[in-house]
Amino acid sequence: MTMRARRLAVGLAVLSLLAVPLIAAAQRRGGLFGFGARFGENVPYDGRFTFVRVQYARYGGWAADYPTMERNLTTILREITSLRPHEKGSNIHTFDDPELLKYPIAYLSEPGYWYPNDAEVLGLRDYLRKGGFLIADDFHFPNEWNVFEAAIRRVLPDARIDRLDRAHPVFNSFFQIESLKVP
Repeated sequence: MTMRARRLAVGLAVLSLLAVPLIAAAQRRGGLFGFGARFGENVPYDGRFTFVRVQYARYGGWAADYPTMERNLTTILREITSLRPHEKGSNIHTFDDPELLKYPIAYLSEPGYWYPNDAEVLGLRDYLRKGGFLIADDFHFPNEWNVFEAAIRRVLPDARIDRLDRAHPVFNSFFQIESLKVP
C-alpha cells in the first residue's frame, strides 16, 4: 500500500468515526438541519391547543429540532398553565394553508432563510389580522434578520418593528434573562 493510499484510508476512517454519530444524532432529531425529517400526520382540529410549525420552501431549517421542540414546549405548557395541549402530536402548515387560521400560535424556525411567495405573504397577513401570533426563532447572523425583516415588511408594510432591550418586562416575566446575546 502506498503512502497516499494509507493517508486516504486513515482519512476515510476518521471521517467515518466523526460522521456516524452525527448522522445518528440527526436521525434521532428528525433529520440534519430539518432535511430528511420524518413528519407524522397533523393532529385533527378539535379546539384544543395544538402547536403549529410553519413549513416553507428552499431550506429545510424550518424543521430544526422537530419534533423535540414541540414535545418540550407542550410539556411545559401543560405543567405551568391550565392549557391541556395535544402532547402526542403537532401540526405542520404553510402560511397559505387555510387550516392555519384555526390555530392561535404559529412557529417559524430559521426565518432568515424564508423567502415567501405572494400566497404566503397574503396567508400570513390574514393569519395575523385574525389575531394569530407568530413566533420567529433562530437568528444567528445579521443577514438572517435582514431577510426576515424584508419578508415581514411585505406581509405588514405599515407595521412598526421595535427592538426590545433586556429591561423590558417580557424578559423577566418567567425567567430572569441576564443577556440577549446568544453564542
